[in-house]
Formats: sequence, structure tokens, C-alpha cells
Amino acid sequence: MAATTSQLGLVTPTQGDLTGTWGNVVNNGITEYTNIAIAATLTLTGDGAVTLANTTGNSSATNITSTLSGAGTVTAQFAIVKISGTLTTTKVVTFGSSGSAPYSKTYTVVNAATGGSVSFIAYGGTGVTIAVGESAYVYFDGTNIVKVSSTAVSGVLPVANGGTGLASGTSGGVLAYTASGTLASSAALTQYGVVYGGGAGAVPVATANGTTGQAFVATTGGAPSWGIAGPAGGGTGVANNAASTLTISGSYASTFTVSGAYNYSFPGATSTLAALGVAQSFSAVQTIPNITLPTNGQILHTVPTSDGQATGPTINAFNCGYSSSAVGDLVYLDSSSTWQKCNAGSTVLLYSGLLGIALEVKASGAALLVALPGSFVYAVAAFPTFTIGSPIYMSAATAGAVTQTAPSATNNAVRVVGWGVHADKMYFFPSPDYITRT
Repeated sequence: MAATTSQLGLVTPTQGDLTGTWGNVVNNGITEYTNIAIAATLTLTGDGAVTLANTTGNSSATNITSTLSGAGTVTAQFAIVKISGTLTTTKVVTFGSSGSAPYSKTYTVVNAATGGSVSFIAYGGTGVTIAVGESAYVYFDGTNIVKVSSTAVSGVLPVANGGTGLASGTSGGVLAYTASGTLASSAALTQYGVVYGGGAGAVPVATANGTTGQAFVATTGGAPSWGIAGPAGGGTGVANNAASTLTISGSYASTFTVSGAYNYSFPGATSTLAALGVAQSFSAVQTIPNITLPTNGQILHTVPTSDGQATGPTINAFNCGYSSSAVGDLVYLDSSSTWQKCNAGSTVLLYSGLLGIALEVKASGAALLVALPGSFVYAVAAFPTFTIGSPIYMSAATAGAVTQTAPSATNNAVRVVGWGVHADKMYFFPSPDYITRT
């Protein structure tokens, strides 16, 4: 039999031997083994210990075993060893045996099996563990099998080597540098929260969720938060539907849209309302309903849109002087500073003097809100259907009522108290004069 090499067991024919068989020996003992040592894969399937031992080809056969299911001995010269199937325990693969000592050799070991790891060891020495799904490049160092590289990372890969330096992080968190070359995981960030920086040495953080309509408001030197934008940020600084104080400084065009209550208060005696250099001074606290402030500095009244409301000057400083007021009652201020119903068919006291229109239902002795002259008043139940543009008179037939038919009976007073501007609305501006029918 021809001699072989000490590592891969390749046949080394002697000069003059192998007459008539030289080609078979070269093919089976050299070519095929060179091929598997460079590029071929040995496949091992399922449980069972396996020994990798050198085999040698001859003129009759290669004697190569390329697959094995279960335990046994197979050809050692393959470049790649692949383990497949299902493992119920660790599969031990030993390179070399008592009759075939291990030698300088490299392997690519692929654990494509499920269920268990592979222990790849050297006969008489130690080895390495190949985890499920791992592929590793190993070699025999003369005593043991050593792992050179692997698809599985062992331990923590530092930042300097392209890793994070972390063994774990927080679910929902983010990575951030907390120092040069140091990464850290933040706490879990709130879903839909706003993320903002923590500054040098700190990881980002997230706010809690805001509510509909809130703004993300910054603070000088502090953490931002959800809230209401103040005037400096283009907001009002107050919640919707809350009593508020709005301050605007500088020359800015401003438009205000307010729904709901119709009372807007201007502060005290030193305050002014200015536009384009024209100042409107307020000599005490003024409450003005439904006002529009245009750029020319004038105060424009709007026409009320809800029953029982008035736009223009109102007052509630005096009490109701009769049993029960109704919205729309035409009243006069008597000598006791109480409001009484007007009547054009009665004595002069009931149709002369300061007039007003009641805007609420109040009992006698209670403060009564009254529209003063110069107001637009809306009162569906109390007012008759007005002819727009026609004068409105104090009624002589019903106390507290108004009419667009001038009283005609003897001793009735004829006093214009306003003009119709809508079927249910009037401009209340009583004439200071009246006549008495004779």
C-alpha cells in the first residue's frame, strides 16, 4: 500500500509502483480528498456521539463517509461539518481517536439542528460549544479545539468595537451617549409623549400625554410640559371657558372671538383702550356686553343673537320694585331708585324720567339687570312683531309693554322709546320728550 501524508492522509505513490492502477489511486486517494478538504460538507444528523477519523482512498474506492445519522465514525478530512435534525441532548463530535490522532486542521462547524448544542472537542483535549443556530470557525492548536470566530457574539461588545456596551436595555427606551464612548438606555418613553433632551450626561426623557387642545409649553431653565400657552407664546394663558385676564403689549392687530357669556370687563380708572393713537379712557370698571373693537378706536355694538340679551350699556345697580319682572318689561326708575313698570295711560310718573328694559326675571327687592338707552334689545316673548325702521311707543293698554301703535286715548302719553331693527329686536333710545293726548 502506498504511503500517505500525515495531515490529510493523501496518498503518496512510490516511483515505479501502481502499474495499471495509478490513475485510480490518484483519483481516490488524492483528488477526492483534496476536494473535500477544501470545499465539501460532512452532514451529521440527530443524536449520537461521532468520531472524526482520517480515511484513505485506494485503487478500489475513496472510503469517504460524507453523511451519518446517529452515532459512529466518519471521514475527518472535510472542510465543513454540519449538524442537522433534532437533538434531545448535547451532541459530542470528537476530532481524532486512539488510532487516528488529531492533527493541524481547521473546520467550519454549523449547528443547523434544533433542540441542542454541539460539543466539538479534540481527542485527549478539550473543545468548544456551538449553540443552536451558530456557525463557528475552529482549529486544532495541538492539544484542544479552539474557536476563532462565530456568528454568535459572546459577552458584551464594547462601543469601540461597534457595539453598545450594554447587556440589556429598557423596552420602549432609546440609546444615548452619557459620556464619551458610553451608551445608556433611557426609561420607557410614553406612547404619544414628546421626547426632549436631558442634556450632557443624561438620556432623553418623554412627557406624559397631553390632552386635546393643549400646547407644549417651554420654561426658562426647566423641563417643558403640557399646558396653556401664555401671551408671550401667542396664547392667552387661560383655559377655554374660564374667567380670564388677557394682557397684550405692543402694536399688534388682535381679533377676539368669544362665545357664551356676553360680559367683558375693562379694569379701573387708570386704564385706557387705544387704537392708532386714539385712546378711549374708562373712568372706573366698565362692563360692556357684545362689543367689537375696530382699528379706528370706536366701540361698535353688535345686535344680540339670543333671546333676553342686549348689547350696549346695561346696569344692575337698582332693585326691582314690583312683584315679578319679565324679560322685555319697559320700566322707569322711581324716586326710591327702584324699577317700576311704565304705563302711557296712567300718571306722568309712570311714563316720564329714565327708562330701561328688564333683561331678567327677578322678585321685588332683588337687583335687576336692565338695558339702558343706547342698547339693542332682543325679547321674543315680550315684544310684538316689529316693523323694521318704524318707531316704537310706550303702551297705554298694558303696563310694561311696548307697541308700534301710538296711544290715542285722552290723557295717554305718546313717547317714542326706540325703533324696530328686526321682528323681535329694537334699538332702545327713548325720546326725552312726550306729548299727552287731549
